[in-house]
Amino acid sequence: VHVKGVDYFAPPTRFTVSEGARVQLEKGAKFRLVNGSVLHVLPDAEVLFGKGAKLDVDGSSRVVLHGSAKLDLPEGKLRKLRRKGLVVNVD
Repeated sequence: VHVKGVDYFAPPTRFTVSEGARVQLEKGAKFRLVNGSVLHVLPDAEVLFGKGAKLDVDGSSRVVLHGSAKLDLPEGKLRKLRRKGLVVNVD
């Protein structure tokens, strides 16, 4: 980030959705993972996207699904993110 002529750097953000928790993104919301950020969704947790809500993941970032975690995206979008290695499952 560049503020008043000075560059500031921050480490990548790590988001964690706790076991059994549910996150709902409302219609039209946009969740962006950029610059090495990671979203960990722990077992039995869900991330739900309302109609028109979007998930953008750049090539340096990841969504990590642990065990029975659920990422509720349209199947085509989820398949594309998996194919690119941007959504991964771990047990």
